Amino acid sequence: MWFGTWNGLDRYDGYNFLAFKSENQNGGLSNNFIYSICEDKNGNIWAGTKNGLNRIDHQTNSITTFFHDGNDLNSLSGNIINALYCDRQGSIWVGTSTNGMDKISYDLSAKKYVITHYNYKKSDPGSLPGNEINSILQDKIGFLWVGTNSGLGRMDITSGRSSIFRTNAVLNNSLSSNGVLSIFEDKEGAIWLGTSNGLNKYNALTGDFTRFLPDPDNPGSISHLTVKAISEDMDGHLLVGTLGGLDRLNSGNVSFYHFPVSQNDNYGLNNEFINALFADRQGNIWIGTDKGGISKYNSKQKEFGYFASSRSNSNSLSSNTINSVYDEPSNLWIGTAGGGLNRYNKSDRTFNHYRNSTHDQNSISSNFISAICKDPAGDIWVGTWGGGLNRLLAQNGTGIFSHYRENARENSITSDFVSSVWADPNGYLLIGTLTGLDLFHQDQRLFRHIANQLGWKNRISEVGCILRDSKGFYWIGTRLGLYRVSSDLLEGEVRDNDILRFTNIIGEANSLSGDYVISLCEDNQGDIWVGTYGSGISQIHLTDKGTFKFTGYNQNNGLCNNVVYAIQKDRNNNLWLSTDNGLSRFDLQNRQFKNFYTSDGLQSNQFYWAASCSGNDGRLYFGGMEGLNYFDPDKI
Repeated sequence: MWFGTWNGLDRYDGYNFLAFKSENQNGGLSNNFIYSICEDKNGNIWAGTKNGLNRIDHQTNSITTFFHDGNDLNSLSGNIINALYCDRQGSIWVGTSTNGMDKISYDLSAKKYVITHYNYKKSDPGSLPGNEINSILQDKIGFLWVGTNSGLGRMDITSGRSSIFRTNAVLNNSLSSNGVLSIFEDKEGAIWLGTSNGLNKYNALTGDFTRFLPDPDNPGSISHLTVKAISEDMDGHLLVGTLGGLDRLNSGNVSFYHFPVSQNDNYGLNNEFINALFADRQGNIWIGTDKGGISKYNSKQKEFGYFASSRSNSNSLSSNTINSVYDEPSNLWIGTAGGGLNRYNKSDRTFNHYRNSTHDQNSISSNFISAICKDPAGDIWVGTWGGGLNRLLAQNGTGIFSHYRENARENSITSDFVSSVWADPNGYLLIGTLTGLDLFHQDQRLFRHIANQLGWKNRISEVGCILRDSKGFYWIGTRLGLYRVSSDLLEGEVRDNDILRFTNIIGEANSLSGDYVISLCEDNQGDIWVGTYGSGISQIHLTDKGTFKFTGYNQNNGLCNNVVYAIQKDRNNNLWLSTDNGLSRFDLQNRQFKNFYTSDGLQSNQFYWAASCSGNDGRLYFGGMEGLNYFDPDKI
């Protein structure tokens, strides 16, 4: 790989960089400001600079320089080289900043380079559209396309005559701007033009141009008016580099996907000012930015979006360790381990942070947010690890919270260490804590402790997760096994025998895979899936005879890791499982796992306790040690 910078030319072999600069001894570059590069058919590299043209021999690394000489017609037209193109015939086309275009060909008989000049002549309608050359491309047919600041030219290389295209204020099907900055031909043979006023697609049959312009009311429109670079990935998706970021044109030329920008992590562009794009044969997309260096991603990478914390950007997550997620139509609530609560406004894409403050008694009680839910009345409830339960009263500013803490009273919450909160449709909350299970009626403001009596064989403590299934039963996951109780009984007097307990029985296949239960999910068939800490997952199926059948799956079956922090189902009834080493998709029909890792676009291979939810739009959210991933399962 070769990279042209404003501080020399760099060659990268996958391991090390070799720099070529003007101050190098034994024949350095003509100038360190590299404006354009290309590779000829012999493998030599040509580099256009702020002062002269350079040819780097691919075998010896020796450099030959070319300059303008007013006394020599066989010299360059100018020394500022904006554009270069190496054509299939072996000629080098050189676009200068003010003096038109040159063609450099090697004369074998004379053993020298011969330079032919092309420029704009007002009296000649077949000449170039202008002398300020920005971009050059030879299409599959053989025409040479030349982008200038005065329009677009399509040159017949044999005759040297050009057809000219310019913008027309009256015609919307004309070129959107005369400032043509980049030219690209896609796999289908369509010509795309990046201009100072949007992206254009040329229709060869009609001679019309289709314009793609930014629209503040359309989030799927192109990011910026100025289009500096265009390329295409292995799947034929057009990639557009603008001064507002990198866009990918989705199928059908309908909308653009905007790649995220994040300067402080490895999961976004390091700069939104895109100068250059290159797609290699391995599917890698190389992105050259203005003062942000090089970014690279693989086009075969899955479409995992993410949120992360950035110290330089206040409009980001408050912390990267995610412990809870809750989605509603307008907001996404994200709880962190140490950074407080985040509210993400989907419409204006802004974050609001709620943190504990010792100087504000109405602030959230702890910055360790372990559970979030919304009750039927519309109130947001927040469980914390060490600060009890919170109810959000006002979302503006730093928020106003009411607190429910453990104290000496019998009807207080059993523990300030809250792992899970479930809002029952009948209006009460079921709350799992480190020491037990509570039922809370807001109007009564009393916590009733469920199955906490000493001596009960089904005494519930050390709760990690809660699920209410479609039949009205609650499943309670703990460090000591799994419990099941009917929701109809919870508001009355629950007896020891009203509760079923499931544990691992050594040597018994038809039992829970492990006692330490940390995640639960119900599939479309009504089966319960149980994630454990270190023992994989179990499927619990209620048979026609009223008995429970257990089936276990772990790493030996293809699961990426046996610590399963969260389980979600998608619209196709696949299960998604976040673990200590990757994300697994489990196809319930063929019983096969597909695993995903950071190489596929995940924020981290290590996910975190209970940090997941299913969105209203079908998206799934999973939090880990380096932020929050979200994705549409149908696109993975």
